[in-house]
Amino acid sequence: MNENAQPLIIQGHYRLDQCLAQGSDSATFLAFNQETESSCIVKELRLGQLERWKRLELFRREARTLANLEHPQIPALLDYFEGEGDSQSVYLVTEKVPGIPLNQKIQEGLGLSEEFVYLIAVQVLQILSYLHHLHPPVVHRDLKPSNLLLDEAGCVYLIDFGGVQELLHPEGGGGSTIIGTFGYMAPEQYSGRSVPQTDLYGLGVTLIYLLSGLEPQQIPNPEMLLDFRPFVECSERFSNWIEQLILPSLEQRFFSADEALEVLQAILPVYTRTLSLPAIQKATSQAIDRQELKDRLPEKNSNEERLLPVQNWVLSVGEVLNDLYQIDKVLSTGSSSVTYRAHKLSVQTPVIVKELHFNRMEHWKGYELFEREMRILERMRHARTPRLLDFFEIQQAERHCFYLVTTLLPGMPLPQRLRSGWRPSENRLRQLADQMLDILIDLHEREPQIIHRDIKPSNILIDEQDHPALVDFGAVQEILREEGGGGSTIIGTYGYMAPEQFWGQATPQSDLYGLGVTLLHILSGRTPNEMQKAEGLGLDFKGYIQCSEGLQWWLSKMVAPQVSDRFHSAREARKKLAEIDTMRFERGVQAYFPFKPDPAIEVEDTPEKLVMHLMPTYHDYKTLMAVLLGVDLVGGMFFSAIPGLGPLLVISLLAASGIFVAIHRSEGLRTHMRIELSMQGLELRSWKDSQFGGTEPIENMTLPLQAIEAFSLDQTMVHNRLQVRIRHHPTDHPMLCKSRLPISHQQVKAKFLVQRLQVAVDQYQRQRKRLQERNPF
Repeated sequence: MNENAQPLIIQGHYRLDQCLAQGSDSATFLAFNQETESSCIVKELRLGQLERWKRLELFRREARTLANLEHPQIPALLDYFEGEGDSQSVYLVTEKVPGIPLNQKIQEGLGLSEEFVYLIAVQVLQILSYLHHLHPPVVHRDLKPSNLLLDEAGCVYLIDFGGVQELLHPEGGGGSTIIGTFGYMAPEQYSGRSVPQTDLYGLGVTLIYLLSGLEPQQIPNPEMLLDFRPFVECSERFSNWIEQLILPSLEQRFFSADEALEVLQAILPVYTRTLSLPAIQKATSQAIDRQELKDRLPEKNSNEERLLPVQNWVLSVGEVLNDLYQIDKVLSTGSSSVTYRAHKLSVQTPVIVKELHFNRMEHWKGYELFEREMRILERMRHARTPRLLDFFEIQQAERHCFYLVTTLLPGMPLPQRLRSGWRPSENRLRQLADQMLDILIDLHEREPQIIHRDIKPSNILIDEQDHPALVDFGAVQEILREEGGGGSTIIGTYGYMAPEQFWGQATPQSDLYGLGVTLLHILSGRTPNEMQKAEGLGLDFKGYIQCSEGLQWWLSKMVAPQVSDRFHSAREARKKLAEIDTMRFERGVQAYFPFKPDPAIEVEDTPEKLVMHLMPTYHDYKTLMAVLLGVDLVGGMFFSAIPGLGPLLVISLLAASGIFVAIHRSEGLRTHMRIELSMQGLELRSWKDSQFGGTEPIENMTLPLQAIEAFSLDQTMVHNRLQVRIRHHPTDHPMLCKSRLPISHQQVKAKFLVQRLQVAVDQYQRQRKRLQERNPF
């Protein structure tokens, strides 16, 4: 806003004094209400520049939500109106709350102690408790430091309800809109799902930022769990509590804000004395009639398509470009780009023309991606990928455009083919997968490596012989060029994107994930957003498809949430696809483990129960052997220097070490653990076989199915012990039951067993719930 310009006044009494934030279609102003003589915040959404309908829906949802909130630490809605005259804008006015965003406090050098962060956590949990107890519950979905204001009295305010979700309203899907800020978003948000525990995750990451001063992208994130402990200075109890806020699995997080607050106050009673903050009550001098305001809010389903801008910048059929290409058909349009089918006039060859409007671009990234696609297509040589034919620029008075011309591949887009009734058999689907993997091998084994990043049904063409082709390389990434960062640009399509792409990371296995989900789409006839979500970010797809057990296993590897659990390369995936008919699948037990066969682990997985036969201490002798080897080396050098007796002492030392190892290995072979999980519950039993016959019991643990909440690993006294979180009644405080022995000597194997247990308990609990609904008595 120009310093000499007069302040703009809207609605007759709102004077816009300062622009706080500016977007492509929106702005936020510090304003002054001349009627009440008080400051306020005005948000403007410019409909004439609106690109996506969802923006208006979210804007109005924020107004409706704020109209129903009455909490002293949430800004109240003061007004909502549409612009006057020719103005195509919608305005939302809220009270201005005091305070500075927490991220600004940290950037200014404020170092927060554990006690101060504790107080912030308590206040935010109280706000979340209020929101989550509403009917329906309100989930903020974008809890982060910049949305928390801290005033001089130590009071915290929660702002920016533009991403809010009324939980019961969109239940069952939530569409494909992903709301949140990368790094602070919970894993389930990447699948379009938000629940009250989602806000707890955002709070946990925010507290880590306050304690460390580091953004989540700067902290190691192995297996989607922030390894924040080396970067913070706080008590072990507080660290453990924060970690339970940010666990990837919903089942392992605190169940509610109330539970998290109760546990926090229980583990850190030393800070309860500081809770006597000044009463956080604001005397509101601007009383407004909330019911009148609610009546002025538009209905959610009102028809507003007339407000969208008219697209008169698209070329007409028959127009000629650069005296070379005549437009035949408009295939698709975006905010700043258009794709046409055309033909080259000189030879009548059909081509694809992509047009990028420089004047309509909002971000330079759009041109960068367009130019990158051109460079990649220059290198394309595979028969089932497009090739670059031409690249040129046209600059006129009102039209500055770049054009990219490629070959037109035969075939129909996969979604259109499916709508026409095409349903391939399993053998045909395997052939399709094999041909797609052949394309990916060509891309991934180039130098530098090429990653498509957006494999989905609409980017695959199927010709009359059912041969696939891969198109749309606008999102492609040359891995060596982008390695080491790649910025925060997220490229891909929700549902078909691999989880790591939400953190701006793309690997060859990301393309395998997209192909796997696409094949599931073909088999099930459902989009990934219509499938149930399994543990973590996995897809629970087995109830939606009918195919051989071998293909089920192969698909589960393709769409595994963790990169390390997928095939290492497209070539390996192709090799395993050809071998699945020769794999053994006995008693419903998958013959494949994500590690080499281990004699200490045997798993039986049937529809009725999951049974694990383990030898927890079987591998302990290897550790002893390594220690004794070092002792033998040192002792051998010492004893060999003794004249006469030296060789005898060395032989004795080696013999004694061998005996110790043999005894230890025998102990490992005689120690057993059996874990059985079924519709009745969990039974864990461990014992040792006696040298004289019979058994010596070590422990017995029996837990009812309905009491089990989550499985995890305990790493305190003994590494890799099984830890079960239980709650016999919803009002009870959760308890932890731990096994005495570890379930495996290696963490990766122990985690695999825990994941199998968690998936099984979720499945059995769903089955039990369905049975109870059918027969309540």
